[in-house]
Amino acid sequence: MKKSLLFKIHDENTKYFLVLNEKKLDIDIWRIKSLKKYWSRLIVRKEIPINEGYFMYRANGFNSYLINETVDLIFVDWNDKVIKIYHHFETNKISPGIKGTKFLYILSGGNVKRKNIYEGDVLKHQRI
Repeated sequence: MKKSLLFKIHDENTKYFLVLNEKKLDIDIWRIKSLKKYWSRLIVRKEIPINEGYFMYRANGFNSYLINETVDLIFVDWNDKVIKIYHHFETNKISPGIKGTKFLYILSGGNVKRKNIYEGDVLKHQRI
């Protein structure tokens, strides 16, 4: 079995941090698995802090309906390479589906630019 396929996703309350090209970023992330967590983490909040983010497993696209602010979307393939980035994705929109997506990372708007994340970079998350 390939090494990239050997991973364990813990529950929605497990905290992770992002790793960009083998370098730890100061962004803590949580998994969104259910509609309840989507609601409490993205919709109810007025804004997402700069040092926080979220991820979804096997998300083909993203619906920003009812979210209060723009977000940055990062689609990562099964080799942990960034395949598509949407900067400042507006509220009340639906992103196109991206084939081959393993994880979708959702960060506060402008965070991708601040952290110098580009398509082709290796982006992973690790449990704290």
